[in-house]
Amino acid sequence: MYVMKTHYSSAQRKLNESLLSLVITKGYDHTTISDITEHAKLSRATFYKYYQNKSELFHDLVTDIQEGLLQSVLISFEHSKEVDFNQYPSMLPVLNYIEEHRDFFSYLFSKNVSGKLFLDFYSFLASSFTSEIVFKPKSNRLDEDSSAQYLSLAFLSFMGYWVRSNFKYSAAKMNEQLNRLHREKTASWYFTPSPNDKSLSNLPNREDRRVTRTRNAIKQALLSLLQDQIPEENILIKNITERADIRRATFYDYYSNKDELIVEMLDELGSIMIEELNAEPIGIGEQHLIASCERLFKLIEDHHVLLGILESPAKVGLAINRWFPIFLRHYHAKQPSISFEKGIYNYYATGVMLELIFCKAGVIRNIFSSDATAEQIIALIDQKEYELAYI
Repeated sequence: MYVMKTHYSSAQRKLNESLLSLVITKGYDHTTISDITEHAKLSRATFYKYYQNKSELFHDLVTDIQEGLLQSVLISFEHSKEVDFNQYPSMLPVLNYIEEHRDFFSYLFSKNVSGKLFLDFYSFLASSFTSEIVFKPKSNRLDEDSSAQYLSLAFLSFMGYWVRSNFKYSAAKMNEQLNRLHREKTASWYFTPSPNDKSLSNLPNREDRRVTRTRNAIKQALLSLLQDQIPEENILIKNITERADIRRATFYDYYSNKDELIVEMLDELGSIMIEELNAEPIGIGEQHLIASCERLFKLIEDHHVLLGILESPAKVGLAINRWFPIFLRHYHAKQPSISFEKGIYNYYATGVMLELIFCKAGVIRNIFSSDATAEQIIALIDQKEYELAYI
């Protein structure tokens, strides 16, 4: 159920509720003003009395949700001067708010959501944790901005599990699970091998050498065009075939369109990243974790040309949809020592890892620097004690 601000008129309430209902079922792009007014049983004149267009109405809806979420966060921490993950404050006000607005958050974590909205929501929460409430890490290895932003995004990963499980547990139960997660979290969750992982089974069949050569030529042609600073959306099949020196018919023997080519390249990169995470350990303890993180960072740097397409919010959404199940299987295969539900760990670790990858690739801005070192990232994940300051 969507609960709006009390000062909104009855008509505004109906318009916002109708828009949310429609974007959940049809998607934002396929929802028209006529759809909204018909669903709300209002005239178009009433719509234009309050809003100039659909975008303004949607912005009103999202802003209302964001402000309410921020207030619930501030309420959760209002009596705290310090945060110790061994005695974490109750996040029940936040979880109650999410449950109360489950329709919106279900949309936020659905396949219908636009990549732009998802990234905008990340940016809002991250900026709020530096402009409204500041987490000061007690470790001098970390800065305040990185810590606060990491915590806000890690919470979104936790929230993602709850939403995708169709709110399997009550808010009170999830609060208990969150407290356990915070007490037990460690960087080893992310950067140790998973011997039983089957994610690499997603790699395409490469038995025929001619097929391999042709596919590689097509992929290299696309990468070459991207290297020339041509925006991905401006690259045509004709450009790819000319650069690869093949006929258009040959391209269509392998791919129906350019997006299908990009999907295969993203799938391959996702599986290669899993392979790096499953590589033979180097060193022990924190030394191994740092080495594993450094290998992942090197891989991201080596594929910076392909990752450049993630400047487009639509391609961010595509990458999330392709990589999420790959990483989810990877973490599902691991057996960490935890006292909370394994499904929460799977989703949480997957979400945090994808956020880390997107940050390192420069896709998510203002989180932590894309040139952050592996040592800093490990310290950031392991940090558990903070002082709080309110602005």
